[in-house]
Amino acid sequence: MNVSGIMSKYDFEFTWDFAGFNTVLQTGVRDYSAHVDFDYKPNALHHIQYGVQHTYHKLRPRTGEAEGLEGATFSTNRILTKYAHETALYVSDDVYLTDKLLLSLGIRHSYFKQLGPFDLYRFNENQIVTDSTSYGSGEKVSSYNAWEPRASVRYELSKSSSVKAAVSRSAQYLHLVSNAYTTLPLDVWVPSSAIVEPQFATQYALGYFKSFKDNQYEGSVEVYYKDLENQLEYREGFAPGPSNRDLEYEFVSGSGRSYGVELFMRKNYGNLQGWVGYTLSRTTRNFPQLNEGETFPARYDRRHDLSLVGSYKYNDRWTFGGSFVYGTGEATTMPERRYILEGTVNYQYGARNSFRMEPTHRLDLSATLEGKKWKNIENSWTFSVYNVYGRRNPYLYYIDNEGDAFSSDVKLQAKKVSIVPFPLPSVTFNFSWK
Repeated sequence: MNVSGIMSKYDFEFTWDFAGFNTVLQTGVRDYSAHVDFDYKPNALHHIQYGVQHTYHKLRPRTGEAEGLEGATFSTNRILTKYAHETALYVSDDVYLTDKLLLSLGIRHSYFKQLGPFDLYRFNENQIVTDSTSYGSGEKVSSYNAWEPRASVRYELSKSSSVKAAVSRSAQYLHLVSNAYTTLPLDVWVPSSAIVEPQFATQYALGYFKSFKDNQYEGSVEVYYKDLENQLEYREGFAPGPSNRDLEYEFVSGSGRSYGVELFMRKNYGNLQGWVGYTLSRTTRNFPQLNEGETFPARYDRRHDLSLVGSYKYNDRWTFGGSFVYGTGEATTMPERRYILEGTVNYQYGARNSFRMEPTHRLDLSATLEGKKWKNIENSWTFSVYNVYGRRNPYLYYIDNEGDAFSSDVKLQAKKVSIVPFPLPSVTFNFSWK
């Protein structure tokens, strides 16, 4: 039996000038979890695992304030923290049908309950509030439950190779929502609620695995396909900024799919060790209310994803390491035209997520010096450089203009903001004892 308690916290704050206001937006998630897990082996052919999990969610989807040039302020102090409980029971069994054929079966039942305080509004066809229901603190607002089965089979072709096939269905009650009409990092987490239904994913995978030279090398190739239900995006025309309207009312739902192939190779032994992984994939979304119903790339659709990691043990004291990553840039939506209507400058945007940010890549290097052991204390120094060649990877883009916005000679340009666009050295001292 294994009993564990976990507390996790994520906070994000972003500040920028928007429409004459100095604006601050914040979002965050705090989880308190308890797990009780059991292992049971009735015989050599079965390995049974079962347990219970519970998480108390506390989310702040979006709060913020804005201060104008003349001292005018606006605060979203009506936006309340979201509370929810999530409980799950699971059981799985790994059973050897033969000495070469392993069947893994599992099922999980999850239950999610949204708690107040919460105000549920009802609208007419003109989006005017016609009725509302208020829920007090700790009062149940809505609940969902789902069965989440999975199955996989592995067959050993030889002592060094095997094939594996798997299928699974999962439910997700917390949702990451991105805004397609800005490259600002304004992604927020929201819980399932009386307005937002859980997301579901059904995934299929098929892979081939092979080891070489007495397991000194191992490699694999795997293809996958995933169907996604109840995906969330912001409605057309949504503009980020302080608002006293709950974010749930700004979303529309749709479907998605993701598919690709993953290649992996690793060297396990010797002075020189490391691995290389490459993924070729595509992730799309389809929403009847967005992009004229046409399928578009998801914001985090990444066609190419490459990682190389290596380490070399020079002697008993010195070890050198390095890593290189490359990824296709994020998809976003940028303006294609500019026009003036009744004295106001307006922008016409292109198809949803039709613009690609620059690809990201970075090289990191390190050297570790093992110190001399003193009594039972072991220590080491690590010298590292992050972003060795100073790559200016895009963090966000924004539209800048030079000249009079109402004249024909104005120059518009998309500009890039980077985080740590220079080599960043660091020194770390580690020690441990027994």
